[in-house]
Amino acid sequence: MAKLPATPPTPPAASSPAVDAAPRASVRTAWWLFGPPMAVAALHFVLRTLAEAWPPLHALTPVKMADGLGAPDTTQALWQNLGWPLLGLAVGVMIVALSRRYLRQRGATAFRRLALPLWASACGVAALGLLTAHLNLALREPLPDVEATVLRARLAMPSQRGPGGLQLVLLWPGIDAPRRGLLEGAHARTLLPGRTVTVQRVGGAFWGEYLAGIAELPAPASAPAEVAQAR
Repeated sequence: MAKLPATPPTPPAASSPAVDAAPRASVRTAWWLFGPPMAVAALHFVLRTLAEAWPPLHALTPVKMADGLGAPDTTQALWQNLGWPLLGLAVGVMIVALSRRYLRQRGATAFRRLALPLWASACGVAALGLLTAHLNLALREPLPDVEATVLRARLAMPSQRGPGGLQLVLLWPGIDAPRRGLLEGAHARTLLPGRTVTVQRVGGAFWGEYLAGIAELPAPASAPAEVAQAR
């Protein structure tokens, strides 16, 4: 019986360079998308953990008064509550509209090459902002105490926007506008409008002044029993 010739082994199919590049491109895109924000979140967690050892510090910001009784200006209050969210929404809508237009004109590849570095750069700017804000308070310096008059005192309940405490509007000589600050945990029944208190402050390394505390003062004999609750 004649012996059949041996069949040569079938060589493996050569993979296409485009097929090999597709998984690598997907992994690279995933790193660009999720790596930078994860790094920013990790940095934020570390800095927040370090800041927990500090005493509570809240910015003393100028506030316009609608009258001499300590009532905030309505326009300023409206801008603080609605202005920045609306501005952020408008910027977001503009970015989406420009991105869709660029995507239609140039295609997905060109859009990805432009968008991913911009995304990483934005995350880098956010990380730099977090680090700068942390150093601003970490390198703070004490400021001289001042004798201030309480124009307004209002209890603020804890929420997602802040820790809660006593929201004060203070006025002392030498400033062009009253200052608003938050005091946590104490003096809820003693810091009433019209009272003079000793304000302890610190200055940031780069910007701002912050309310560090109120010196203990005896409550006046005729002080009312409660401070107006926040609605």
